[in-house]
Amino acid sequence: MEFGHILGLWSENLLPAATLTLKTGTLVTGDTLASVVDGDPAAGFAITGKRIELLADFGAPVHLRTLALGHHNLDQGLTVQVRAYDDPDDPPDLTIAVAVGAKDRYGYRPDLWCNVDATAPLASYQYWSWAADAADNTNNIAVGEAYGTALRNRLPYGFVKASGGRGIDLDVIRNETYSGTALKAVKGFPRAAWTGSVSGSLSLIESLEAWWLDNLASTRPLLFVPDAAAAEVAFAELVPDSFRRTRIGGLATASLQIRQLSRGMVYP
Repeated sequence: MEFGHILGLWSENLLPAATLTLKTGTLVTGDTLASVVDGDPAAGFAITGKRIELLADFGAPVHLRTLALGHHNLDQGLTVQVRAYDDPDDPPDLTIAVAVGAKDRYGYRPDLWCNVDATAPLASYQYWSWAADAADNTNNIAVGEAYGTALRNRLPYGFVKASGGRGIDLDVIRNETYSGTALKAVKGFPRAAWTGSVSGSLSLIESLEAWWLDNLASTRPLLFVPDAAAAEVAFAELVPDSFRRTRIGGLATASLQIRQLSRGMVYP
C-alpha cells in the first residue's frame, strides 16, 4: 500500500498571497483572517454566526488542484462547498460539495480537503472560496487553517507504510515521589504520527535524504494525505532526527516520520 501523498509543501500554498475576505459572516472582535494562513492550525478565527464564505482573490485566474480546511468546528453530516468565480457578485461558476465526517476518538473534527482535479481538472478562476450554511451547527463557526495549491506531490521514491505505521504522539512528563512511586502526566494534545520506509539503491536513498534535508528546514506545515484511498488529510511536519538509513552492500533502506501539527484545544 502506498504510504501517502504530500499534496503540497507550505511554500506551494497560494492562499497567503491572496486577498482574503468574508463574503458571508462577521469576524469575532479581535480575530483576523490572516490567522488561517499562518501555518498554525491551533490559531484561527471565529465568526459570530453559522453561515460563512471565506473568499480568496488571487488577482488573476489560478488553477487550484487541492484546497484544504483545517481544525474547524463544523458538525458531522454538514456539507461544505468549494466555490470558484469569475465574478464573486455573480453565482459561482464551479461548486464542489465536501461532506464533514465524524469526530475522532479525541473529539477533533476531520480536516477537510477537496480534490478539484476529480471534478474540474482544468478549472482556473480568480476567486475561490470555502462556504458553509450551517444553521444546525452546534456553535458559531470557527476555522483554524486554510490551504490551496496548484501542485500535487507524492512522497518520493514509492514509500510504503511500515508495520503499525500510524501512532499517536503526546508530550509526557514523568516524575517519581520519594517513595519511588512513578507519576505520569500528559502534556499537550494528541496528534497522529506516521512512519514509512523504502528500500533501494544507495543512490536512491541518498537522493531521498537530500530531499528530506531540503524540506526539514521549513517552519511551515505540509499538507499530507496518509492514505490515498481515504478522505483524510493532515497539516503535518517532518519529524526532526527521524530519518534513519541502513546499508548492506549496494542496497539501502531508509525510514522517516511525519507528524500532525498540534491542533490545540478541541472545539465543543
